[in-house]
Amino acid sequence: TLQAIGDKYGITRERVRQIEASSLEDLRRVSVNHPYVERVVAGAADVLQEMGGVAREELLIEKLKRTLRDKSPDGTFTNVARFVLEFSKKFFSYRDQKGEWHPYWYVTESARRKAHGFVLDLVHTAKTNRAKVLGGDFHTILAAQSKAAKISPEVAKNFVQLSSAFVEGPFGEVGLAEWPEVNPKTARDWAYAVLKREGKPLHFSGLSEKIGV
Repeated sequence: TLQAIGDKYGITRERVRQIEASSLEDLRRVSVNHPYVERVVAGAADVLQEMGGVAREELLIEKLKRTLRDKSPDGTFTNVARFVLEFSKKFFSYRDQKGEWHPYWYVTESARRKAHGFVLDLVHTAKTNRAKVLGGDFHTILAAQSKAAKISPEVAKNFVQLSSAFVEGPFGEVGLAEWPEVNPKTARDWAYAVLKREGKPLHFSGLSEKIGV
């Protein structure tokens, strides 16, 4: 932490922050025109534009690595990409302390607001149409909402992946993380999800086999 570094060298936490900011600015100035840095920044801009101006961090970096055909180890590229995205000052990162959103990067505030608004509307629609979603109609509902929002199905899917509100269940169904049918946590939840999927009573041994215990 900044405080730990300050204690080690006998300076304040604020002074450590100032040194860090100054060093990053110096590094940005000398590196901004480096060919590799330019490629990463340009590639990130293209990927973000393709994804609707907003992208979940891990998916952005994964797609960026493929776009650049970078051969470095995944961990190394992830660290480099994060660093370049940060000091380029062309992109913004979002870190939600509540855990309602996965870490992501965005180009403009309007793009971020659009993504959030789309997801929140989709959550409301899913709750209103719970039976249909659990019946396998999530993608139909998503397609209808993306059409209404005038965005492509690919961008709509990307927006959904920003939020931790939606998950893919153990049987491939998509729904809200708060629903035990989609995101079973207890033995009772699992039993209910399996029996609902099977649509018929099961002997205990058969139920255990389906659950995988």
